[in-house]
Amino acid sequence: MLYRMTTCLALAFALTLGFGPAAAQEKEVQKAGPEDQFLIKAAMANNAVTRMAELVESRSENPKVEEFARLVLADHKKAGEKLGEIVKRRNVGVAAGLEQPTRDEIDRLSKLKGAEFDKAFLDAFIRGHEACLKHCDTVTTEGKEEATVGFAKESKTAIERHLKMAKELRQGLGN
Repeated sequence: MLYRMTTCLALAFALTLGFGPAAAQEKEVQKAGPEDQFLIKAAMANNAVTRMAELVESRSENPKVEEFARLVLADHKKAGEKLGEIVKRRNVGVAAGLEQPTRDEIDRLSKLKGAEFDKAFLDAFIRGHEACLKHCDTVTTEGKEEATVGFAKESKTAIERHLKMAKELRQGLGN
């Protein structure tokens, strides 16, 4: 079984942009309890946000957006390690790789440059992180497993911080 050592922070992009589980895995997600659903979705989404944030280095021309992406990547790495431990301990299997909608979005973003890229990246980031907050709330209210609930609470704090920063950056870019 492959484990994707990943984090809730990326759940944002995946769910909002339609990067949820593949059809075959969707049934498994629906059968899982709230904790495992959260872990599976978080794991599947982390690769998406990581790959998108990695595009910033080559596509952005804004030092503030680049600095933000470096912070996001560092936070994802730390949170991903924690999530990876929980996923492994709970024996939750997730598929590796990126799904087609994720690859399509990365391809779309990779064709943009400068201010156009920054706006599209931040818009997707904001939409996604707003959705992620809802998923963190679900597992913190319905979840019973202490490590997963604790991780969701920690993640929510980071998501709120990232969301605030992204909104401020986006506002500074104008329309």
